[in-house]
Amino acid sequence: MRVFLSHRTESEGPLARRLSGDLERRGIATWVAPRDVDPGSTWAQSVEAGLRTCTHVAALLTDDALYSGALDHELRVAEMRQLDGQAVLVPVLLERVDLPVWPDATPGVDFTGAYEDGLDALAETLRHSAAAAAPVERPIVHRVRRGDRIDLLAARYLGDPAHWRLIAEQNPGLDVSALEPGTLVSIRTRGR
Repeated sequence: MRVFLSHRTESEGPLARRLSGDLERRGIATWVAPRDVDPGSTWAQSVEAGLRTCTHVAALLTDDALYSGALDHELRVAEMRQLDGQAVLVPVLLERVDLPVWPDATPGVDFTGAYEDGLDALAETLRHSAAAAAPVERPIVHRVRRGDRIDLLAARYLGDPAHWRLIAEQNPGLDVSALEPGTLVSIRTRGR
């Protein structure tokens, strides 16, 4: 499982980063802007690539967010991927809003109360929807950035730094002792 955190950077960015860290500590990999935006691509290209590599889209929603052009685009892509059976759309309600009609969307996760309660509900919803979906093995392609280490990639994408050997096995010839910035690394998440 890998979750794309759809949000408005200017207003929900701090919450999205906090959620990303907390979900990853619970073993749920995330894609969040601006952290995962590829510096070699445009913002839009990186977002599209991120959406294509994720199994879930958690949309952080407020009334203002529902009128954001960028978020609207992400939600349309997420909806199309959901209709194709490629992703699960999870509305995360940061305030009481009237949700658009999304076929097959999971019920909204309420984040209007205590943060920990919302985090618990979101993690449970993500895990439940992942278990209900047919397991699909999709490789993630990560472009190495300065400071990346193989154990950090394993923790981020596979939920455990000790799984670095799996990444090494999937990428013969990769110098795991010194990842070169710009190198593409394929990571099979094995249905996670």
